[in-house]
Amino acid sequence: MHSNSNTFYREIKKISSLQSLMIARYFLLLACFVIFFYYFAHHYGLYCIYIAIFSLLAPTILEHAISNRKSYSDTVILPTLKKSYAYDSKKYICLLITFWLSNILLIIWQFSTIMRPTPHFVANYFPTFVLSGNILIYLILSYIYQIKLHSQLSNNRW
Repeated sequence: MHSNSNTFYREIKKISSLQSLMIARYFLLLACFVIFFYYFAHHYGLYCIYIAIFSLLAPTILEHAISNRKSYSDTVILPTLKKSYAYDSKKYICLLITFWLSNILLIIWQFSTIMRPTPHFVANYFPTFVLSGNILIYLILSYIYQIKLHSQLSNNRW
């Protein structure tokens, strides 16, 4: 019984983490495309476009690379919930890798703006704002989704 309970909570955690990773990715893409026009107008470089393109293409490339490997299956206790939230273990792993690599790219971008600062505050600290927002969105939304999924399962609503 204890093993099923742990598996149950692990599945809820993975589903909520996948949802928060997708929303954090959308936030990163939106922020990069919005600041692109600011950077383009002031001729500061196109670092934000590189991160946005990486965030768009990396999950697809990783899924294709993983699809050629041996597939492993998770134990499925919550098939209805996984189906309604479109959970796939390959998709989760690819988004998690992309999330952390995108954050590393944001850190590198921030260090490059420290080395060559611009006269505008927004241009200097935008990578820090996006990085902190990206991580906070991931952490807060994964916790909120865990509560939501628990509530849905407890009240038999999905």
